[in-house]
Amino acid sequence: MYFVYLTTNLENGKQYVGSHTGKETDGYLGSGILISKALNKYGVNSFKRKILKLTKTRKEAFDLEEIYINEYNTLKPNCYNLSPTGGMNEWGGKHSDETKKLLSEKRKGKAPWNKGKTGLYKHSEKTKSKLSKLNSGKNNKMFGRKKEKCPSFGLKRSKDTKIKMSQTKIGGQNPNAKKYFIKTPDNKEFTVNSATEFVNKYPEYNINRHFIYTASNKEGYHKEWFIKKI
Repeated sequence: MYFVYLTTNLENGKQYVGSHTGKETDGYLGSGILISKALNKYGVNSFKRKILKLTKTRKEAFDLEEIYINEYNTLKPNCYNLSPTGGMNEWGGKHSDETKKLLSEKRKGKAPWNKGKTGLYKHSEKTKSKLSKLNSGKNNKMFGRKKEKCPSFGLKRSKDTKIKMSQTKIGGQNPNAKKYFIKTPDNKEFTVNSATEFVNKYPEYNINRHFIYTASNKEGYHKEWFIKKI
């Protein structure tokens, strides 16, 4: 069974819209970042779930999230949804014509949610200085660990071990050799063959491969980015 639901915090009235595959009685309340924190803080007994609409497909349920997020106004900071599109495009799906028409009517007269956002993430000079100090001198875990003090000093790997290590980084086993679906903070969507491809092809977003690896292992959005291995 597929459906869109509305979870309400009985303590403060904050709400969350999500979609789910399960039973009407399974008690699922949501797994987004903010709703998860709220569930841990207040306890599941402080929440109730209302099913807004049953759907025939998983994609249809995802399509409807954006409509109900708009209708119930569940975006942060007043509520628990982080993205105005909810879980849309988790598998690179597209809105149906009917959904597009409904969204168009809902958005008339409203400013775009991403107006003025560039999707760029840069550390300030102050932050760079702090990070440098945190990893310099005695704060660095490898500080003073030279020669015999280095954990890998004198370590010799057999030919078989070297081959095995090499094989773990070849093809699909290499974390950089996976295809990614990427949705940026400015609502653009890309499908790339590797993290390196995105970094090199779209330098204006100023993110590195490690950010893509980290975000792809998160459930839902990470710092306003949605990245999933496909």
